[in-house]
Amino acid sequence: MSRASTMFVDRILPLCVAAFLTGCGTYVPGIQEPPGDAADEQALINSIVHNVKCELRDSFAAVYAAHPRTVLDNWGVQMSLNFTMGENSAANPNAIWFPSSAATSIFSLAGGANLSSDATRINKVGAFYTVRELRELKECEPGERPGGWMLMQSDLKLRDWLFDNLSLSSSGLINFRRYKPDGTGVNVLSHEVKFEVVTKGNITPSWKLARVTVNPSGSLLSASRTRTHDLILTLGPTVIVPPPPGRPQLVSTVVPVRAAAEAHLSSEIGLAVSNGIRNARLQ
Repeated sequence: MSRASTMFVDRILPLCVAAFLTGCGTYVPGIQEPPGDAADEQALINSIVHNVKCELRDSFAAVYAAHPRTVLDNWGVQMSLNFTMGENSAANPNAIWFPSSAATSIFSLAGGANLSSDATRINKVGAFYTVRELRELKECEPGERPGGWMLMQSDLKLRDWLFDNLSLSSSGLINFRRYKPDGTGVNVLSHEVKFEVVTKGNITPSWKLARVTVNPSGSLLSASRTRTHDLILTLGPTVIVPPPPGRPQLVSTVVPVRAAAEAHLSSEIGLAVSNGIRNARLQ
């Protein structure tokens, strides 16, 4: 093997592999953007949940200001936040070796390697609020909402969706008050918001030596990061569940009716299937 070929194998290729091993996809990705730490991640989650709750408070305040008597008095909101972070890095070093008589030779030798690594993190946060609880909190102050991108933005369009459906109720097209005693047959509302941001980058240095051309084509090192934030809100009637017999020390619990709980579960299953199909297509 020539000196140039030996240098590629002994020095350049290990450097490429080392750069790949320290890149994305080889460790559990963080929810926050690099170079944030655990404190930044906690602050981000707190801000997102706070912003969504502010959206709920402001939306119901606006609805009741316009429609003091609505079907929402005994309703509740199930909230699911899904955070999916995926990172990928790849290294694709290649080289072409030419014999000493490259000007007249018809032979050359090409070789390369392809390495890649993926890491995915999925986190979920769930909560349940009654409309009565949210109304007691009043509207958020203008400076109280953190603001920002994705689920941090100040308008998630929930207010518009509530007014759209209240107009259907007022016109008699949908009866949101009707449901069976067992909690089935309920007309529920669902609101889903999804943000997906993909960042990609690559670097492709090349070297042309006397008898070896290193990385003449393709991408030597590449990395990508995908952030997907999903918000599912399901609104429906609630029921009061009394404490079990013989446990008087426990208090009654307000829970969504069966149809509302099943609708919310169906939305989460549909989201999981959709994300699974999308991830399979990206691979």
